[in-house]
Amino acid sequence: MSNFQAACGIAQLLRIEELIAKKREIFSWYKKRLGGIKGIELNTEAPGTKNTYWMMTVVFDKKFNLDKLKTINDLEKLGIQARPFFYPVSSLPAVNVPADTPVAFDLSPRSINLPCFHDIKEEEVDYVCTKLLYILGES
Repeated sequence: MSNFQAACGIAQLLRIEELIAKKREIFSWYKKRLGGIKGIELNTEAPGTKNTYWMMTVVFDKKFNLDKLKTINDLEKLGIQARPFFYPVSSLPAVNVPADTPVAFDLSPRSINLPCFHDIKEEEVDYVCTKLLYILGES
Protein backbone atom coordinates (compact mmCIF):
# COMPACT_ATOMS: atom_id res chain seq x y z
CA MET A 1 0.00 0.00 0.00
CA SER A 2 1.33 3.41 -0.89
CA ASN A 3 1.41 6.35 1.52
CA PHE A 4 -1.37 7.99 -0.49
CA GLN A 5 -3.57 4.87 -0.26
CA ALA A 6 -2.94 4.67 3.48
CA ALA A 7 -3.84 8.35 3.91
CA CYS A 8 -7.08 7.83 1.96
CA GLY A 9 -7.91 4.81 4.10
CA ILE A 10 -7.32 6.73 7.33
CA ALA A 11 -9.44 9.64 6.07
CA GLN A 12 -12.30 7.23 5.34
CA LEU A 13 -11.97 5.64 8.77
CA LEU A 14 -12.43 9.09 10.34
CA ARG A 15 -15.90 9.14 8.73
CA ILE A 16 -16.76 5.46 9.25
CA GLU A 17 -19.85 6.07 11.37
CA GLU A 18 -21.23 8.55 8.82
CA LEU A 19 -20.57 6.15 5.93
CA ILE A 20 -22.17 3.20 7.71
CA ALA A 21 -25.19 5.30 8.70
CA LYS A 22 -25.71 6.27 5.06
CA LYS A 23 -25.44 2.66 3.86
CA ARG A 24 -27.93 1.59 6.53
CA GLU A 25 -30.31 4.34 5.38
CA ILE A 26 -30.03 3.15 1.77
CA PHE A 27 -30.78 -0.40 2.92
CA SER A 28 -33.86 0.86 4.77
CA TRP A 29 -35.18 2.34 1.50
CA TYR A 30 -34.77 -1.00 -0.26
CA LYS A 31 -36.30 -2.87 2.68
CA LYS A 32 -39.33 -0.58 2.68
CA ARG A 33 -39.96 -1.34 -1.01
CA LEU A 34 -38.87 -4.97 -1.32
CA GLY A 35 -38.96 -6.36 2.22
CA GLY A 36 -42.58 -7.44 2.07
CA ILE A 37 -42.44 -9.12 -1.35
CA LYS A 38 -42.95 -12.87 -1.07
CA GLY A 39 -39.99 -14.70 -2.54
CA ILE A 40 -37.49 -11.87 -2.13
CA GLU A 41 -34.95 -12.02 0.68
CA LEU A 42 -32.69 -9.11 1.59
CA ASN A 43 -29.48 -8.87 3.60
CA THR A 44 -29.88 -10.04 7.15
CA GLU A 45 -28.58 -8.64 10.39
CA ALA A 46 -27.91 -11.34 12.94
CA PRO A 47 -28.67 -10.56 16.58
CA GLY A 48 -25.72 -8.89 18.27
CA THR A 49 -24.24 -7.63 15.00
CA LYS A 50 -24.34 -4.40 13.04
CA ASN A 51 -24.55 -4.93 9.29
CA THR A 52 -22.77 -2.23 7.32
CA TYR A 53 -24.74 -3.12 4.15
CA TRP A 54 -21.66 -2.77 1.97
CA MET A 55 -23.68 -4.39 -0.83
CA MET A 56 -27.46 -4.48 -1.26
CA THR A 57 -28.04 -8.17 -1.95
CA VAL A 58 -31.32 -9.63 -3.12
CA VAL A 59 -31.88 -13.39 -3.03
CA PHE A 60 -34.78 -14.57 -5.18
CA ASP A 61 -36.92 -17.57 -4.41
CA LYS A 62 -36.60 -20.43 -6.88
CA LYS A 63 -40.21 -19.74 -7.96
CA PHE A 64 -38.91 -16.84 -10.07
CA ASN A 65 -36.79 -19.24 -12.14
CA LEU A 66 -34.26 -16.45 -12.29
CA ASP A 67 -31.40 -16.23 -14.74
CA LYS A 68 -29.06 -13.96 -12.82
CA LEU A 69 -27.13 -12.64 -15.81
CA LYS A 70 -30.30 -12.06 -17.87
CA THR A 71 -31.84 -10.14 -14.97
CA ILE A 72 -28.71 -8.00 -14.67
CA ASN A 73 -28.78 -7.40 -18.42
CA ASP A 74 -32.50 -6.48 -18.32
CA LEU A 75 -31.78 -3.97 -15.55
CA GLU A 76 -28.84 -2.58 -17.53
CA LYS A 77 -31.17 -1.89 -20.47
CA LEU A 78 -33.21 0.25 -18.07
CA GLY A 79 -30.16 2.21 -16.93
CA ILE A 80 -29.61 0.22 -13.73
CA GLN A 81 -26.21 -1.25 -12.99
CA ALA A 82 -26.62 -4.38 -10.90
CA ARG A 83 -23.85 -6.84 -10.12
CA PRO A 84 -23.80 -10.59 -9.80
CA PHE A 85 -23.74 -11.97 -6.29
CA PHE A 86 -20.48 -13.71 -5.51
CA TYR A 87 -19.69 -16.96 -7.28
CA PRO A 88 -18.64 -19.92 -5.14
CA VAL A 89 -14.86 -19.72 -4.80
CA SER A 90 -14.51 -23.38 -5.71
CA SER A 91 -16.23 -22.67 -9.05
CA LEU A 92 -13.58 -20.18 -10.15
CA PRO A 93 -11.00 -21.49 -12.65
CA ALA A 94 -8.11 -19.96 -10.69
CA VAL A 95 -9.02 -22.01 -7.61
CA ASN A 96 -9.77 -25.32 -9.32
CA VAL A 97 -10.36 -27.12 -6.03
CA PRO A 98 -13.51 -29.20 -5.59
CA ALA A 99 -15.53 -28.29 -2.53
CA ASP A 100 -18.79 -29.46 -1.04
CA THR A 101 -20.52 -26.07 -0.71
CA PRO A 102 -24.15 -26.64 -1.67
CA VAL A 103 -25.41 -23.42 -0.06
CA ALA A 104 -22.99 -21.28 -2.08
CA PHE A 105 -23.96 -23.10 -5.28
CA ASP A 106 -27.65 -22.67 -4.42
CA LEU A 107 -27.51 -18.95 -3.57
CA SER A 108 -25.18 -17.64 -6.25
CA PRO A 109 -27.37 -18.25 -9.34
CA ARG A 110 -30.42 -16.59 -7.77
CA SER A 111 -28.85 -13.56 -6.13
CA ILE A 112 -27.80 -10.13 -7.35
CA ASN A 113 -26.46 -6.93 -5.84
CA LEU A 114 -28.46 -3.78 -6.51
CA PRO A 115 -27.04 -0.25 -6.78
CA CYS A 116 -26.16 1.14 -3.37
CA PHE A 117 -23.45 3.69 -3.99
CA HIS A 118 -23.05 6.22 -1.23
CA ASP A 119 -24.77 9.09 -3.06
CA ILE A 120 -27.78 7.16 -4.39
CA LYS A 121 -31.03 9.05 -3.87
CA GLU A 122 -34.25 7.58 -2.51
CA GLU A 123 -35.97 8.33 -5.84
CA GLU A 124 -33.32 6.24 -7.60
CA VAL A 125 -33.96 3.35 -5.22
CA ASP A 126 -37.68 3.72 -6.06
CA TYR A 127 -36.83 3.43 -9.76
CA VAL A 128 -34.61 0.37 -9.22
CA CYS A 129 -37.27 -1.40 -7.15
CA THR A 130 -40.10 -0.55 -9.57
CA LYS A 131 -38.14 -1.86 -12.55
CA LEU A 132 -36.93 -4.95 -10.71
CA LEU A 133 -40.47 -5.87 -9.70
CA TYR A 134 -41.62 -5.29 -13.28
CA ILE A 135 -38.93 -7.65 -14.60
CA LEU A 136 -39.98 -10.26 -12.02
CA GLY A 137 -43.64 -9.87 -12.97
CA GLU A 138 -44.48 -8.59 -9.48
CA SER A 139 -45.60 -5.07 -10.37
